[in-house]
Amino acid sequence: MLRNPDPDKPLGQQLVPIAVVLVAAGALALEAPRQWERYQQRQSEVTRVANLQRSNELMEQERAIANARYEQDCLLLYENERFAQIVPNAVAVSGTNAQPLQPGLVVCDGIGGTAVVGEGGNLTQFAGNASPDVVKQAIERATTRGIVAPQVNSTTPAEG
Repeated sequence: MLRNPDPDKPLGQQLVPIAVVLVAAGALALEAPRQWERYQQRQSEVTRVANLQRSNELMEQERAIANARYEQDCLLLYENERFAQIVPNAVAVSGTNAQPLQPGLVVCDGIGGTAVVGEGGNLTQFAGNASPDVVKQAIERATTRGIVAPQVNSTTPAEG
């Protein structure tokens, strides 16, 4: 049997505040998972935006490197009398003697890509997305000088 702790009030009046608290606690317990889900969605969006900003910053840094390489007269690559596109695992060779270009040369293509020649003519340290105006100016400079550019072969270097 339930004993009434406050004999001046009926038991029903004493249980009402407890019932209100229990109902409120139940409502909070039901709302908590929804709030957690909203929090996780917001955190996910914040992370996505931060990653996008980092990606944009990296692209801008890469563009700055590529622009600087074009402005410093990188060596434009040709293949079959057309501008060659720089691709991974490509080997740049001289158009006159078919020997790999010397390591350290900075090369570029006609669409905004640049690289540095590594050992055996392998193209490394890629940076692309150069400004179209910068690329156009580099092509015009090379054309007016009558530069014969080296060839690029998209073969994988021999493994030793």
